Amino acid sequence: MSLYVQLSRAERWEGLYLFRRPARGDFIEPKNVLDRQMRDGVYKLERLGGETRLRFEHAYRHESWFQDWDAIAESTSVTEVDEEDDTSLWCDSEDDESES
Repeated sequence: MSLYVQLSRAERWEGLYLFRRPARGDFIEPKNVLDRQMRDGVYKLERLGGETRLRFEHAYRHESWFQDWDAIAESTSVTEVDEEDDTSLWCDSEDDESES
């Protein structure tokens, strides 16, 4: 039985039999890779979102409701994500990195 089949069906680590140490090629590469144009669009939207927030804060900071506002912690933006955490989504391929 292949490593993929064993891991996908396993409910616990006990009982898994590996005939050799797993290699990178044993795992399916992610297919959810964004192309350059889509990545650029995401970065642009994040930048525009930041600008919009600054304009909003500047326009309403004198309001009493704004002073008392406890903002919910925001999610991490794409530009703040550790490259090792989600590299597959933001790189076309290894060749793409050499172009930079």
